Amino acid sequence: MKSLTLGEHFGESKRKIQFNNLIISEAIIAPNSHVPWHYHENAYFLYSVKGSFIEVNKKEKIQCSRNTLLYHNWQEPHYNESISEGVNYFHIEIEKKWFHEKELDPNIIEGNINIHHPEIKSLFQNIYKELNVQDAVTPIAIEGMLLQAFALLQRDAQKITLGHPPKWVNRLQEIISDSYDFNQLDLQQLAEQIGISAVHLSRTFPRYFGEDLSRLIRRRKIERSRELLEKGDLSNAGIAYQCGFSDESHFIKAFKNHYGITPGHYRKGAMKDLKC
Repeated sequence: MKSLTLGEHFGESKRKIQFNNLIISEAIIAPNSHVPWHYHENAYFLYSVKGSFIEVNKKEKIQCSRNTLLYHNWQEPHYNESISEGVNYFHIEIEKKWFHEKELDPNIIEGNINIHHPEIKSLFQNIYKELNVQDAVTPIAIEGMLLQAFALLQRDAQKITLGHPPKWVNRLQEIISDSYDFNQLDLQQLAEQIGISAVHLSRTFPRYFGEDLSRLIRRRKIERSRELLEKGDLSNAGIAYQCGFSDESHFIKAFKNHYGITPGHYRKGAMKDLKC
């Protein structure tokens, strides 16, 4: 799959301006072209000025025409097909530095989205007008409108997050809860099971689970090992194997780092409690 680096895009470039970690490009894609699967290293907006095409990502197909506004987070795979007439679009690529400088969370907006919000679309129509003006005030004007767009998008995203999480969150909770082979909790496999991209899962996992996937797996392994110690049926080596530690010494070290005592001391305490 092709990765588009800073400033790269498909189509014939008409003009490009760059300032404050933003790159704004206008381009034309010829009729009947096919844009293959690809992803961008940076997040970006695409505003369709003319023509129609279909955008396909891992979740859906989006019919795009004049005044369509799309947002793609970084490294979200997609392709375009059924390009009719000549598609004229402009594209605002946003480097990660820009988000950090503006104290914005780059991951508050998930995946690829088709934006219908009329106020945000109006802002992008005005951004396009600024491209046609291009005077000394243009960078300030465009950046101001872009910040307004993100403010509106983040408010909408927060309402969704605080309301009902996506269906895949509940499905993922079930998979993790039912799993005892923690080494099988692979990011790519989990993403395929719940029908989203691995990049999207990695980026949004902490929002719904309070920690990243690797930290959750380490914690679940330790918690499971404690349960097995309390049962008293297995040796340390057996517990290390069942919980997916590389060896017994790794298990002992990880357990002590987490609970402050060795598995042996914990086992003795658990057995003493059982006798009482």
